[in-house]
Amino acid sequence: MISDNKHIQTCWTKTLILAIIAFCLFLIISLDFATTYQSIAAFLLLASSILFTKYIFTAISESLNNKQWPTYTRIIPVIIIFLLGTLLYGYRNGLFYGNKVVDATFLDEQSRMDMHLYTDGHYIITATWMLGSETFSGTYKRTGSTIIFNKYPVTDNGFIDQVITINGSRIYFLKSNPDTSFYHFTINK
Repeated sequence: MISDNKHIQTCWTKTLILAIIAFCLFLIISLDFATTYQSIAAFLLLASSILFTKYIFTAISESLNNKQWPTYTRIIPVIIIFLLGTLLYGYRNGLFYGNKVVDATFLDEQSRMDMHLYTDGHYIITATWMLGSETFSGTYKRTGSTIIFNKYPVTDNGFIDQVITINGSRIYFLKSNPDTSFYHFTINK
């Protein structure tokens, strides 16, 4: 009986340690810390998430089979980390910003940018390329067919102007380049 209880507590301890590791890696990726090591962090996050899933199911199964539950010092932190991770993921993906007003995409040969404008004046722009992605967020104001971002540069390289224009199903974002056939977001229906 004591051996079973120790085994269950060990499973929950491993689950807690993996939850902490996965959450820290998730923070590094989602908040763009150590951008040089994003690929390594993503791989480690995947590995720790797989191990976390294995250990959480093992811990729950062992607890149910033996009718012995972990101490609160092991179960409560796992629940808190899971809730914080879920809230952070929701926040970074616009869950709390209201409904999307505009959902638009810019594609070129090697990358993609998705722009989401929300009813409360927030925006999220996700730039994706072959080796990763980066998310930019902030607030905007819309006046008729003009969108003014409150923060400039909107992306880290200033690729998108602070003032952009909606014309039909396109959003033109680079006034310095008159090539309107390429430098535009296409509004998704």
